[in-house]
Amino acid sequence: MVDISVVIPCRNAAPTLGRQLDALLAQESPAEFEIVVADNGSTDGTVALAHSYADPRIRVVDAGRRPGVNVGRNVGVEASRGRFILLTDGDDIVHDGWLEAHYRAFAGGADAVGGGLDRILEDGTILVKSRQLFPSLYRRNLFANGTNCGFTREAFDRIGGFDEEFMGGADEVDFYWRLADAGYRLTFVEGAVVSKVQHAEPHNAFTQHLNYGKGEARLIGKFRPSYLRVVVACVSLQSFIWGLAWAAGIARRRTLRIFAFNLGLLSESARLIAMRPPRQRLARLVQRIFLPRD
Repeated sequence: MVDISVVIPCRNAAPTLGRQLDALLAQESPAEFEIVVADNGSTDGTVALAHSYADPRIRVVDAGRRPGVNVGRNVGVEASRGRFILLTDGDDIVHDGWLEAHYRAFAGGADAVGGGLDRILEDGTILVKSRQLFPSLYRRNLFANGTNCGFTREAFDRIGGFDEEFMGGADEVDFYWRLADAGYRLTFVEGAVVSKVQHAEPHNAFTQHLNYGKGEARLIGKFRPSYLRVVVACVSLQSFIWGLAWAAGIARRRTLRIFAFNLGLLSESARLIAMRPPRQRLARLVQRIFLPRD
């Protein structure tokens, strides 16, 4: 067993994976580590690129049984050999000292870890430097971004890994909420930073944040289902206001993201609410047929 397994779930990451692998192989640490590239059904040269590295620390595993970043994470972790697991993505770049900073946190007793982000454009322009763990809208528990996070193997096994029903948004949030419910402690690691590439094209940015909003709604439906109707009532007005702001050209990058997030949150909440009544009626019918009456 090695000290740390770095798991990279990826799909069609050939244009960017090489720079991430180079950054990881350049990490200096006394920890023995491996890199597990979990390929989630790539149709480009992702697998060939990973195999082209003549370094025994890099392994490629097939995670193509179904689409989804959480499938890649689960398959990668299950195939890994480390006592501690770190996650990052194939289109981002870890900074110098990233692995060692996380390893020191684990050695100090951390159950789970998360680091900072430099949110950048493709050309390297820094949009914002974020040095924090992240809150969700409807629960106080913090979470770490999926491109810069980690956990012990024991914690992963105990909570059953990542929920593969989450796709495109809130996939890591659900995991860290369940870690918190199981009593595990999440530690922010100051010296562990990843440059996270942001979508610059409006269409891609809109789709990304729309999915984030849908993921947030799925979280609420899973952990706080009674909040869904309140979400629809509150977010409807917000979506309208931010939509008008975007159409008027006010801070268009920011308003586009917020409008897309709210729209995703609203549409998915409405869908989840619409799914509930038939199931509730079926449950009541089953109770009347099979459960004894007083």
